[in-house]
Amino acid sequence: MKQVPGPLTFRDVLWLLERLSRIEGVILVGGQAVDCWCEHYLERSAALRAGGPYASKDVDLLASGPVVERIARELGGEFRVPEPFEPTPSAGVVRYRDPGGVERTLDVLRELFGVAEEEARDTAVEVTLIGPRDRFGFRVLHPGLCLESRARNLVGLPGYDGDHARLQLRASLICVTEVARDLVRGRRPRPALRLFERVFRLADSRVGDEVVQRAGIEILDAVAPLQGLPEDFRKIRYPRMRARIDSRRRRNRC
Repeated sequence: MKQVPGPLTFRDVLWLLERLSRIEGVILVGGQAVDCWCEHYLERSAALRAGGPYASKDVDLLASGPVVERIARELGGEFRVPEPFEPTPSAGVVRYRDPGGVERTLDVLRELFGVAEEEARDTAVEVTLIGPRDRFGFRVLHPGLCLESRARNLVGLPGYDGDHARLQLRASLICVTEVARDLVRGRRPRPALRLFERVFRLADSRVGDEVVQRAGIEILDAVAPLQGLPEDFRKIRYPRMRARIDSRRRRNRC
């Protein structure tokens, strides 16, 4: 009897990523990227610990078409690539069996919905992970782009407005706050400010409006007046952000 795949455990994902870690140009994206950041910040966030699991059933990778065959080979699986000139963001699909013998699907994407491929590649973060055999590095979509991707998927793609999608979006908000906190602790307030300004622009957009209307999630909640940020931001800019978004939400309710 064929086993129905449930969500991958993070251990299963580590097994997969370790096998693929020597392939250049591959970036973990999608729900598993969110789950990776949640695991990274789990110990410091009670909200993340209480809200999971965040993992998806399958894995999405950003990579080019020629890599698909090698991914399948590393996983002992089979692959399929689109026909030439087929209008699809997919570079290919790999079917393989996880360590428990469950058949899984891995989607290799050449582009992401709502996120520029070049920016995804330029800002991806090399994360050190501990796999079944050894430590290894793997590039993961930046938490800020995880947030944007989850929000844009929720409002722009059919079938992405379910409970699990909302759970991942809420988790992405927390991860953005935590990565900003890390930047501030590392005495790098400027990147934290740029990240928060970008989140504000998303909140102050049609996407931000629709996320509130559909899911009751406020994107601006990822922004916080963290200690260590400039006083002008904490006492002037942040309150103005809040006031503008609050006003926008009130207008939308009228």
